[in-house]
Amino acid sequence: MRIVICQYVFDFHKNYYKNIITELKKRDHEVIIAEKGKNYNADFTLQCDEIYPNHGSKHSIFINHAIAVIPQNGFFIGDKFKHDVMKRSNHIFTTSKEWESFWSAHFNNKLLVYNTGYPYLDKLFNNLDPADTVVFAPTHRQKTGVSHNYNIIEIESYCKKLGYKFHHRQHPAFDKSNIGYEDTFKRASIIISDYSSFGIESIVLNIPTILFGNEQWKDIKSITSICDEAAQRVYSIDDFKVSLNKYKENPKFQESERIKQGKRMCDYQGTASKVVVDTMENLL
Repeated sequence: MRIVICQYVFDFHKNYYKNIITELKKRDHEVIIAEKGKNYNADFTLQCDEIYPNHGSKHSIFINHAIAVIPQNGFFIGDKFKHDVMKRSNHIFTTSKEWESFWSAHFNNKLLVYNTGYPYLDKLFNNLDPADTVVFAPTHRQKTGVSHNYNIIEIESYCKKLGYKFHHRQHPAFDKSNIGYEDTFKRASIIISDYSSFGIESIVLNIPTILFGNEQWKDIKSITSICDEAAQRVYSIDDFKVSLNKYKENPKFQESERIKQGKRMCDYQGTASKVVVDTMENLL
């Protein structure tokens, strides 16, 4: 197979292909890193963002670069996103059986959707090494409809008071840290987020998770809001302090629910890259 990889818009996009590329090369498939404006007459183009074109391939596969937190990140269910994916892709590879059903319905069964797991996390399952570090990873500030009820200075201060190291990880499009996403997850004893996919990924990896929330979403139920059962959703700094102390006293708190919700969000844990390549080979 000849496979085109689209990663030229944001540098962090390459992270979503890394494990897939390893599997493709292991099977002696040809991998082409796309350049903007070029066509390659390949078998597949992999698109981790809806902005990437087909680049002249027979098949184009939208794999997304996040587990969508909805409805808070409303662009995932907006008309423009739907239009762009349908215009540029003819397949969707998604992370679980439940997401397969969701996206099939959302795209009115006009795109072929396959459950292939989440290759992005493949190397992290059962490979964490917590280092008494709290990672604060909120969604980025350019998103509308997601309010942030926290004070980072106060959060950092309280984490350090309890003896934790503190790492603030911004959205990868803007993060200037030299610590990669895999090392960030590996080091984390606790992850704090809000309505970011990083919080869902934390649950999938069975990392104790605290999620800051906004009251406007409190009673909204969705495919991702159920994941709150596997985290501590907080609405004030006082709530946060109570939650942090709970995990400090018992890191296993909510573990069974994290495992349950993690499986609901992500199948083929640790083997998704293999499933992706298997699926592509079967599509030819």
